[in-house]
Amino acid sequence: MKQIMQWCLAIALFLGLILWVQHDLGWNRVLAAWQLLPAAQVGVFVCLTLLSYLLRAYRVFYLLGRSAAHPFPPYIRINFLHNALNILIPMRLGEASFPVLMKRTFAMPYSQSAVGLLWLRLMDLHWLLLLLSLMLCISFGWIFTLLPVALLMTPLLALRVLHKHRNQLLKSDVPGSSLRQLVVRLLSYPVPSNAQLARLYLMTAGLWSLKLAVLTLLMLSFVPIAPLQCMLAVISADISSVLPIHGLGGSGTFEAAMVFALAPFGIATSTTLLAAVNVHIYMLSVILLTVPIALLIAPTASSTVKIHP
Repeated sequence: MKQIMQWCLAIALFLGLILWVQHDLGWNRVLAAWQLLPAAQVGVFVCLTLLSYLLRAYRVFYLLGRSAAHPFPPYIRINFLHNALNILIPMRLGEASFPVLMKRTFAMPYSQSAVGLLWLRLMDLHWLLLLLSLMLCISFGWIFTLLPVALLMTPLLALRVLHKHRNQLLKSDVPGSSLRQLVVRLLSYPVPSNAQLARLYLMTAGLWSLKLAVLTLLMLSFVPIAPLQCMLAVISADISSVLPIHGLGGSGTFEAAMVFALAPFGIATSTTLLAAVNVHIYMLSVILLTVPIALLIAPTASSTVKIHP
């Protein structure tokens, strides 16, 4: 019943977005904006976005496959398919496809791939929140200065506690069942070394910076605003994908996040909406492009899996 309600809500948000765009802009006007973009420029954007997805695949390979001597190409297939399912299926239900694909391809235990994915998702969220806090500082002044400082210090302190008190944390009663479950899952496998975490975080920063830069440049093609304001909107929209509620393909919340982020600057809602919808169309188009690419890569099975040290 819960999943049925989630799907109904996702469809409702999707239909609501269609009606919102038609009422405020008209879909003809939204799609006509693409005629002003040179095809070569769009092609460069697509190539750079695909490069960010390849970096994402290599990051997973580095964490889960390198020490087990796995081949890299299947990780491209797994990540492309996982990313597509995660975007197209609402309410983050597509996340479950990653452990399933890793199990089928490399016989990797569900718990190992799930813990690895959790580490990467925490890094994704931290980098996006750090960028958002920096954008807020630049846009609205010193009142937001404590946000990036706190975000920089929190993981350093958390890792220090994890490395020093791992056994005690596993045995102790962490307040709140969901928090305890998160801690236990993170610690169910050995914590990656500081050097490994640093490399993974640098990869995270690189792939997200590349993707966000492309989306910012694309958005600037549709709306004449300051680049920093545009980046703030793009980051806000990407962070909206972690919300437990969004429409099909992330629709509704993605556009609303962009509109909300630019509202304090006095930018017309219709102007932001046009850019937001077209950026979202671009993202979904690239995602759909990765599916046939992934299916062209043959999966490689492995009967033995070595747990990442």
